[in-house]
Amino acid sequence: MPRTDEYYPALLVIRTDYRDEPAWQALKNALAEPWGPKGDESVQEVLYVDDLAWAEAGVDEVLAALTDGDGEDGGECGWSVVFIADRLTMKGVHGPLLAVDTDPEPPGGETSHDCSQVRIDRGEAAHDMHGNLSLGNMDFSDYMPKRFF
Repeated sequence: MPRTDEYYPALLVIRTDYRDEPAWQALKNALAEPWGPKGDESVQEVLYVDDLAWAEAGVDEVLAALTDGDGEDGGECGWSVVFIADRLTMKGVHGPLLAVDTDPEPPGGETSHDCSQVRIDRGEAAHDMHGNLSLGNMDFSDYMPKRFF
């Protein structure tokens, strides 16, 4: 799996579903669109992992590959969030990406990855999330749906 030491790494998308090639191309096209405030749009670099070895890989497998836990970084991989193009993402041309928090110690000591993933619209929403998390403007929990008990 790729690693990065950059201050502002490329948006990382890992493809785990290979049933619909047109859906994959539609996703790539959506992520290639300029985004941002009108008059100040930008194009963000996107790193795609498109390898059949990742077919049907789950969140735990992806995180294990990204955050191996070895070395001085304590298991951190350099990305604040990884986006997974799974079966739901590839279901048609508008399926949402699965955004997964890569922090090995999420707030509150949660150990379940169920608490650190959310579906997000492809394109501008994914770029916005990636940018805000990479710069530390927001936390992953800011993107989680609010629950009322």
